[in-house]
Amino acid sequence: MSTTSDCTHAGGVVVRSSPQGPRFLIVRSLKNAEHWVLPKGHIEPGETPEAAAVREVREEAGVEARLERYLGASEYVLRGELCRTAFWRMHWVADVARQESREFAWLTLDEALARLSFADARDLVARAAE
Repeated sequence: MSTTSDCTHAGGVVVRSSPQGPRFLIVRSLKNAEHWVLPKGHIEPGETPEAAAVREVREEAGVEARLERYLGASEYVLRGELCRTAFWRMHWVADVARQESREFAWLTLDEALARLSFADARDLVARAAE
């Protein structure tokens, strides 16, 4: 599995327990409102990828979550620059104030896999469900 040392971004696959089974957090993309994605964002100078993942989940979805295990990295091009994003499986701890007003949803595994816009995100959610 890849390491996080060359990652520019970090994010999480957040899982929340419910009486009907696990729910997975996804957010609507700010860049294209038709896309549903995993919460993620840029790693700030001096910040670890792990801390960035926790911060981005809190800012984008208003969710405090704790890291459980590293899932791997995905790559995409943003404005001509290659972005490498490290993802962790995270467990919901509490709802907190959001810093962004994007829409988010807690979905079953099948619902999340159907709604996520990109194959790499679907792969990460499936890996988190294992």
